[in-house]
Order: sequence, then C-alpha cells, then structure tokens
Amino acid sequence: MYTFQLINYKDIDAAEYNEFEDKLIFQTKEWISFIVETQKVTPIIIKIFGDDNYIGYYTGFFFKKFGIKIVGSPFRGWSTLYMGLNLKNNENRVDIVIPLWNFLKKHYHIWYMELIDRFITAEDAENAKLDFSFQKSYEKDISGEEMDVFKSLSSTCKNEIHRFERNEAIIREVEPTQEFAEKYYNQLKIVFGYQNLIPSYDLKRVQKLFEYIKEIGGALYCTEVLSPNGISIGTQIGFAYNNYCYLWGLTVIRDEQYYQSNTLLWDAIKHWKALGYNTYDMVGEREYKLKFHPYEIVIPRITIYRFKILNRLRDSAQKLYWKANKLKAKITLKK
Repeated sequence: MYTFQLINYKDIDAAEYNEFEDKLIFQTKEWISFIVETQKVTPIIIKIFGDDNYIGYYTGFFFKKFGIKIVGSPFRGWSTLYMGLNLKNNENRVDIVIPLWNFLKKHYHIWYMELIDRFITAEDAENAKLDFSFQKSYEKDISGEEMDVFKSLSSTCKNEIHRFERNEAIIREVEPTQEFAEKYYNQLKIVFGYQNLIPSYDLKRVQKLFEYIKEIGGALYCTEVLSPNGISIGTQIGFAYNNYCYLWGLTVIRDEQYYQSNTLLWDAIKHWKALGYNTYDMVGEREYKLKFHPYEIVIPRITIYRFKILNRLRDSAQKLYWKANKLKAKITLKK
C-alpha cells in the first residue's frame, strides 16, 4: 500500500531529495525553480511511502488551463523532457501511478494529469492498462574510445565534420551570459522563420535556464560557430547531470554552408565524453541527428483524466497552437 506526504518545495531536504541513482536534471530543485519562474505553476513535491517505509519522491506542478485543474510531470511546452518518480530499490513504478492520481485528485481536485517518467516503459504502461502516447527521442552511446565513437557516425557525417575543419570555420565555448542568450535567441528566430514559424518560447526562458542551471555547477555547455570572417553562424546549448547529457538548443544559419549542426553536436559529444558521461540524449527526432547513428528511445506520456474528452481537447489545443503560431509568424515576418 502506498501513502503520500506533501512537502513544501522550499523546505526540501536537498541531501535526501537528490540521493537517488535515477535522479535527472529535470527533477532537481534548480530545475523546479526554472519552471516556476517561466510558467504560471505551483510545484508539487510528494514523499512516497510503501507499507509505511519511505521509498522515494514525486515531482510535478499544479496549474489551470481554461479553468481546468491539471497536474503535469512535466507538461508540453515547458522545455522539459522527463520528470515523474525517483525511487529507492526496485519499486514497480507503474503500480504507484493510480494511487498517486487518486491522492492528487483528492488534494487538488484535478481533472487531468500527465506523467513522463524516463524509466517507465511503454510495455509497463500497457500492462498496467494506462492511457499513453509516445514521446520519442534519439540517444547516442558515447562510451568507449573517442575514435570508436567517431567511427560509428555515418560516412556523410564524418565527411561534413572534416569539411568544416578544412573551411577554417571555428567552434568555441562561450559563457552562458545574457549576451549569448540574446544571440542564441535571435538565431532561433531565424531558424523558426525557415519553417514560417516563431519560437515556441521567449528569450526569458533561455536567460532563466542559464541562471538556474549555473547553480548546479559544471552542468552547462554553450558553444558558438564562427565563419572564417568571424560571423556567428550557429549556437548550441547543452547540459548534463548524473550520467546523462542533453542537447537543449541548436541553431544553424542556412546561408552559411559549413555543416555547423554536425560539428556542434560532435563537439558537444567530445566535451561530455571527456567529463565521463556515457549517454547523450539528442532530444527529439529531427532527421539530421540520424547521421550520428543513435538509437531511438520511446517513453510513454501517461495521461489520466476524469473525462475522455479532455484528452481530445488537449490534442486539439496543440494543433490550434501551431496554426496560430504560423499565422502570427506570417504577420510578424511581413513587418
């Protein structure tokens, strides 16, 4: 039997909260603060007990959309991959989901919940008869010798990295300053403009990311590509924590054919590998990432709701958002 205890996130025992082997950067107190600053949400930290024994934590957020009370762990549009549970021992994660939903429903009167836990598989969710869709990404194994990792890339990717080097463009590490945040975001607007869209988040989110991730220490890696003329033609933002490293943002100016995306990713892989990380999450399934010969991961986005129509409304709202984004971009680009 599982029981739950609400904890004020400002009173978290950091040593206890961070002691888990399955702790991801998205479940740290710093990341919680990042979401609180950039979204209108209330953090929910729950201590979990199994048969009266402390076994772990749940991290999520309460908010309202169109008057509907929701808990996300995480939710779409938060620039956050996974959250969910942190557990000691080998507890069965999916067994906790429904009791957790009942607890949240009682305390917050919610109508809808989403949960993406990196360590719950689609098979787990299906066997537990939970509703879910798929969140897919690519991961790259970067363990072993650097030369072996490089050899594992596609021939096209390796050739383009060599071509970048011959063209005398350079890549450099940069400090995560406000100036760099603005440079990244200005390039991001150009990249979205190629697709007749505008960025799905604002400059403030990048600035707050830098502010809070820097508090973790050593977890943030920002780079910039300069053409032979010294013009910035690409940027990369990545971070790492507890065995995993991630690509968070990448911009490439198409007018300059220096194969920046491949080089930015390869440079990031080398950086994290040198620091001892073995798994690089490339975040998402853009086609250009396949040149690195990653493997696909499929994580269930579990949804629980009082009425099934809420699931359909969520999907409709997402489609409507991107239609509105295109319309707004069309108006903006005409100015």
